[in-house]
Amino acid sequence: MTGKLAMRQINGALVPADRYSAEALKARKLGPGDVVFAVLRKPRNPKHHRLAHALGQLLVENLDEFAELDAHSVLKRVQLEADIACDQMAINLDPGVVRGGADRESVGNLFVLKLVGKVN
Repeated sequence: MTGKLAMRQINGALVPADRYSAEALKARKLGPGDVVFAVLRKPRNPKHHRLAHALGQLLVENLDEFAELDAHSVLKRVQLEADIACDQMAINLDPGVVRGGADRESVGNLFVLKLVGKVN
């Protein structure tokens, strides 16, 4: 088993938040007192996530500029143009440079860069 594990903080300790995470820890043969390295990240608020995508859908339905995009692509384009919530990166390609934003963890956003990025 690989991938992300859901952990819950209880009294200063991280414990598995679900059965999958508990089984994955057992499969890794981690015992009491073992030291491990982890990247901790609190998940997004699902209500805010749905609200943001609803806003993206409103832009798709009401602005011609976004008519050909889906709600997620609209959000990425708004983030790119407003210079918010994304790291800036440049990718050298022949014959030009594509500029845009992407999450460092997600290669999938590079496809969005190709759709909405600015080519010099």
